Amino acid sequence: MSDATDVTVAEWLREWLSFTAMETTRPKTIRGYMTVVKNQINPYIGHIPLKELRPRDVRMMAAGICSSGLSSTTANQAHRVLSAALVAAERDELVNRNVAKLIPAPRKAVSPQKALTLEECHRVFAAAKGDPLESLWMAALLTGAREGELLGLERDRVSDFLEISWQLQRLIWSHGCGGRCGASRGSDCPARVVPAPPDWESRHVTGGLWLTRPKSRASWRLVPVVEPLRSKLESHMRSEQGPNPHNLVWHQDNGRPIDPKNHIKMWHALLERAQVPQVRFHDARHTAVDLLYSADVPEDVIREIVGHSSWEMTRVYKSRANRARLTSAMNQLGDWVST
Repeated sequence: MSDATDVTVAEWLREWLSFTAMETTRPKTIRGYMTVVKNQINPYIGHIPLKELRPRDVRMMAAGICSSGLSSTTANQAHRVLSAALVAAERDELVNRNVAKLIPAPRKAVSPQKALTLEECHRVFAAAKGDPLESLWMAALLTGAREGELLGLERDRVSDFLEISWQLQRLIWSHGCGGRCGASRGSDCPARVVPAPPDWESRHVTGGLWLTRPKSRASWRLVPVVEPLRSKLESHMRSEQGPNPHNLVWHQDNGRPIDPKNHIKMWHALLERAQVPQVRFHDARHTAVDLLYSADVPEDVIREIVGHSSWEMTRVYKSRANRARLTSAMNQLGDWVST
């Protein structure tokens, strides 16, 4: 890096990503930071000397991101990443203050929540009948488990409960040789690595796919297996044939893990067959929370089942379109005050 007196924002961000952030940040998060730095921060303020960065520059960066057609959520991410890097720069006495903290971060854009109704879930179950992944789709809608948690679920973690303690993730290889090998991609480097903090737990599966521990302890959980999921899971595991070197509950015919990208395509094909709204696979978590609320499951139990780290998150995941339950509650109140 250049002398501290003339180092640019881009040069500091490169050093911060390569060393400081790597010590405490998970690989997938670091990869996201790199994308934000390359595409959103450096084009606007990367050339500015770090010591000369002003609040107005940060504000103009956000304005430029939004005027380019990207959302205010993207601008918010850029602001957060820059602020984290400036915290480290302030600690290293490269700047006197974190100018990103002097102005409010852009507000995140409103993301409309979507969830399938109970009737739509039944249509999905009907469309999935006979599908090799029928039990996977049912598990998603009934347990609210995340995509990686289901695709990384191993057979020995299934009993009367699903032990959700690992998740399947695609991670990006980096050069482990300092760029000396001459390979253009980190995955081709003989000393390739996935940079990660020392306390990051992971198990390499194959290629760029890894089993990793969830981010928070709240995500490590036991989810009871009940009907109709129990029967579907037992039938699936009994009928399994072919190789399964990674001991996964759901996998390809050749035994390899199901790639998350292909999994998403299969999900949307299923929704099309079922003739229900095209919601994200992650929205199956919203659906599960809705169904649990509708079944009058206590909120603390819902939180534990879906692995939320706070009450607020569970309430955010509850769909605001659950009119039947709201109407029932108001009728209950009306009956009470009328007596």
